[in-house]
Amino acid sequence: MTPTARQRLVAPDGALRDTMSWTLLAQEYPASPAAAAATEAFDVLGQKLL
Repeated sequence: MTPTARQRLVAPDGALRDTMSWTLLAQEYPASPAAAAATEAFDVLGQKLL
């Protein structure tokens, strides 16, 4: 099964775009490449979460 949802997002120019969704379980995280990645997260108001 592919994580790509085909033509599910309407872009600002009106074009349909594909989106992708990925999952990672908490127990998988420490051994994954994601654990070494620099991560930042912000809420809708631009407040830093991480």
